Amino acid sequence: MLIDLTTVLGHRYAQGWSGTQVTSVHDLNNPEELMRITQDHPGEINAIKDNRVIGFLEPTRALGDTWLKIPASYTLRMYKNARQPWISPKQFDEYASRILTPPYVSNIPDVYHLTPQTPYFLLLGSDGLLSTERYNGMNATQITGHWVNILGSVIDSGAETNINAALCLLRDILGGEDIDMVSRNLTVEMEERWMDDITLLIQTVRNA
Repeated sequence: MLIDLTTVLGHRYAQGWSGTQVTSVHDLNNPEELMRITQDHPGEINAIKDNRVIGFLEPTRALGDTWLKIPASYTLRMYKNARQPWISPKQFDEYASRILTPPYVSNIPDVYHLTPQTPYFLLLGSDGLLSTERYNGMNATQITGHWVNILGSVIDSGAETNINAALCLLRDILGGEDIDMVSRNLTVEMEERWMDDITLLIQTVRNA
């Protein structure tokens, strides 16, 4: 798994559902990622700045973000003139000046091998799952348990109910029954908040 994808494995037991977060988040709040970048770029004070890679990117691993993987001279020649809407030429010059010993972003994934022994589901979600205000004040274990309870209830309700598990979880992520919160998260014109994209994939296996 790469970047800030969240993967949760839910298991069905006699007493209900339980779940674990399989993946680790690839950002600088992860001590292992912090150590890796620090060791790869010794003495570079701008390799990590404002808890981001060279002060710009939050994920520490990615398939894209090529400009953080090549020498600054190529970055300036190839990308600066493209006039990207997400960054000004002045900002680009500043960030490019911090590229001394690329690559700063890795494309090497974590690989997990799991053999579940009970009926289960696998949730794959993009970084937008955690960028809403819905789960403020909750730790990773609490959030995982909350998601597993929602999805487990939908799965247990049976196929005859014709309920989309991903949509149920998406509604909760956006605010659940809090109409004001849902409205805030869906109002893209608001400048004071920012929410990343949300993509959900749920795969169920009833007979493991």
